[in-house]
Amino acid sequence: MMEFSGGCVYLIFIAENIKEVCDHLFSPAPLKFYLICLLGPLTLLCWIKNLKNLAPGATLGTSCATVCIGAVYFFIFSEPISLEGRKATGSLKSFALFFGTSMFALAAFAELMPIKNRMTKPANFTSVCGVVNVAMVPITLLYLTMGIFGYLAYGANTQNPITLNLPQTGIIGDLICGLLAGSVFLSFPIGFYVVVEELWHKNLKLKFGRSKYLDQWEYGIRTVLTFTTVLCCIAIPNLELFMALVGSLMMPAVGLWFPAIMHILTFWNEYTGFKRVLLIFKISILIFTGVFALVVSVSVTLLEIYETVL
Repeated sequence: MMEFSGGCVYLIFIAENIKEVCDHLFSPAPLKFYLICLLGPLTLLCWIKNLKNLAPGATLGTSCATVCIGAVYFFIFSEPISLEGRKATGSLKSFALFFGTSMFALAAFAELMPIKNRMTKPANFTSVCGVVNVAMVPITLLYLTMGIFGYLAYGANTQNPITLNLPQTGIIGDLICGLLAGSVFLSFPIGFYVVVEELWHKNLKLKFGRSKYLDQWEYGIRTVLTFTTVLCCIAIPNLELFMALVGSLMMPAVGLWFPAIMHILTFWNEYTGFKRVLLIFKISILIFTGVFALVVSVSVTLLEIYETVL
């Protein structure tokens, strides 16, 4: 479910960047139009079953994204970086939305344990220069620096996504938006593969037994999932709100509650005295944070969706 919801967010991101480019070249059209136009190409791309066939496109997409991120930083630092007129804090309402968006940024943690379980040397997973630090530290720095300096550069005019703040004239801004849309589009089937793996290969496929129409059924499931993704995006065509909703609704359970509860149930007898008290304290903080995210952030996000989208 987390991967499916994340796919909806990425699809809105793709459509918004394509819309930004096309609005400069043609008559402006609503975002929903571009979401519908993406349905055909996205369905064909998601019909690819083999990860090996998806790898070249994902690699190309990652390379394009790296170049585009560098270009976005270039344009950010081309603007005057100033604290003047920049609010240091926001409202409680905006904090709730921010909290949900931040939780969405932690979506990658859902894949951490499966990766560790498949490693030849699991001890290298959490070491100082292990997989987690090497992968997540640069990403965290990207989040922080682009968010902070992007706001200092554009202030209240900061758009979501920030690529919409790129120069409105000239080919460079359009090229960056187009490349970013293409890079995410090519990487989209990787997350989609996880959804199909869980829904089809581990569940529905077993119910069909040895049917000679297994391939047709699989293509049908892939098509239905693609259509459902597009329909969800059309229902809530707002990147910020969709990210906040997914993050606050999914991540408290996947990233906070379940790991914390499983840890305390598994290792309870290994903690005694002060260590057990410290464990309970840490678990309580995680659970409280999860409850806050689920109740407050979801409520605020749904209210914002009702006011701005519906």
